[in-house]
Amino acid sequence: MHGNRKVSDERLLQQIESASGPFATATELSEQLSITRQAITDRLHALEQTGQVKSKRCGSGIGWWVVDNGP
Repeated sequence: MHGNRKVSDERLLQQIESASGPFATATELSEQLSITRQAITDRLHALEQTGQVKSKRCGSGIGWWVVDNGP
């Protein structure tokens, strides 16, 4: 089990998809879901390892987005 589990992976993915831009940051998600940034980051890395999200370093932060696996 990775990070704080009071929010499901599905809820975390939904929150990323509802971001106002093409990606979300761990800081944004942390503020929206009331979970520490480190717990969010740990969960995002675990989701990235399973192919559910991707990331890219943007300046001093990391942007995260949900992978579209198609139909």
